[in-house]
Amino acid sequence: MSRENVEIVDRAIAAYGRRGEALDRSLFDPEIEIWESPELPGEFAGKGYDNLVRGRETVLDSFKDWSLESEKSFDLGERVLVFIRFRARGKGSGVPVDAPMANLLTVRGRRVTKWCLFGDRSEALEAAGLRE
Repeated sequence: MSRENVEIVDRAIAAYGRRGEALDRSLFDPEIEIWESPELPGEFAGKGYDNLVRGRETVLDSFKDWSLESEKSFDLGERVLVFIRFRARGKGSGVPVDAPMANLLTVRGRRVTKWCLFGDRSEALEAAGLRE
């Protein structure tokens, strides 16, 4: 089952990163919980699929030419830790962003039920119970 969870997480992150497409509801629990570490803007924190969509729209409104690249995944059973590279350019400022991040997602019943975003990969490893 855990390999299947990695595949679900990969599809969820890929869907989140695709511009011009609605998020596939079947990948996310309607009551998904979204948490962000304190150094992040807090735009995504909250509960529910609609909140996830609003957070994504904030990214779309703030950045142009943005992408998410999964660099490494850790299969932890019902949880999957993914090292992400976020690349973008500020819409108004034109300032480039190239940020290593980490996401820790929980999958239950073939849907993402919790999505935790970390700006610091070592904090994500610790939250996942792993060491760097």
